Amino acid sequence: MKISLRILLAAILIFMTPWSHASQIGSLSLVSYQKGLAHPADSNLAFSGWLLVTDDQDWREKWDTPEQAIPRFNETDEVRLGEKITILTFYRNPLPDDHGLINISCDLTITKPDGSLSYQQENMECANEKLQGNPQNLRLTYVIIDFIGEIGDPYGRWTVEVTLKDENRGVEIQLQTFFELISTSRFTRWRPLKSGLDFNGESKILLAEKN
Repeated sequence: MKISLRILLAAILIFMTPWSHASQIGSLSLVSYQKGLAHPADSNLAFSGWLLVTDDQDWREKWDTPEQAIPRFNETDEVRLGEKITILTFYRNPLPDDHGLINISCDLTITKPDGSLSYQQENMECANEKLQGNPQNLRLTYVIIDFIGEIGDPYGRWTVEVTLKDENRGVEIQLQTFFELISTSRFTRWRPLKSGLDFNGESKILLAEKN
């Protein structure tokens, strides 16, 4: 099992722009609403958050559109060997300080199907910038999680837990979602295997966060 933290310079430049969209639950399907919504959609005052698991390889292009546009993501709750999925964390209604700056941090835990930890990190910077636009707009955090299933990874349900903390407001919300790693493979080439040969494989969970 290999966990690596990488800094994507191109992503950082994009994240520093005001990435937000008009807050409509239609931008995320009902499945996301039920699995990842921390507060009711009609709450206009609460700090809210969502988790979305997508197999869209072009999710960034879908999100990086005018504020009035409502992006539509393909959602998934399963991944095969050799495939990549991305877990996105959204938030709404952050509280700015006296200078108009928001300060959102987050804790991340990823748990394997057997209950053991795959990845854990606390107090990551998820948003620290000047609030632009309507606070009710849906916004994307700095932390992006990519998961690629590889030979040797345990099949079954993987759990992703994110604690979003609005430091200015002094509140935090717990988000949880999951995906299933299933045995069907999308690898195009296989090497012949001998009986009794052990597999040494590892999953890749890549994080992109603002430096």
